[in-house]
Amino acid sequence: MIPALLFLAASTPLPKPVTKPLVTLSPCGLVTAAEVRQIFKRPFVKGNEDASACEFSVLEQQVVAIKMQHSTSKIDVEAEMITLRKAFPDARMRDANDLGNRAFFLDLPGIGTQLFIIRGDHDFLMVSVMGLGEAKRVAPGAKLVARKALERLPTVQ
Repeated sequence: MIPALLFLAASTPLPKPVTKPLVTLSPCGLVTAAEVRQIFKRPFVKGNEDASACEFSVLEQQVVAIKMQHSTSKIDVEAEMITLRKAFPDARMRDANDLGNRAFFLDLPGIGTQLFIIRGDHDFLMVSVMGLGEAKRVAPGAKLVARKALERLPTVQ
């Protein structure tokens, strides 16, 4: 569960707002293993799943993970970005504006990328692609996974 650990390691050290899963829809129901296989052209299988995350893997080194959460307090996007920059000083952040939400990539050299999408003031979706190549190469696939998930998630108000 490398992607989940990366996000958890980068969490703001201040007292955390209470979070809960974004919706009752299963994270592995947002995007299926078959869809991930089609997008990345590899034999991904569904791995670990909990109420807020789903991981697909090949050979335990190639992972696509989806994480979704709802925060009871408003998400401070700028503070989260600063925390991520501090936690991963070698990483590069870049906008992913064409997703219709506040979205950005956290490119991790030699590892892959994480795509963060903030929906409204309280919801976020993260797609991690690790072990499949450099960020620029795997980012289009991360966007496709995110688009499929966003299509299936209910709208936020």
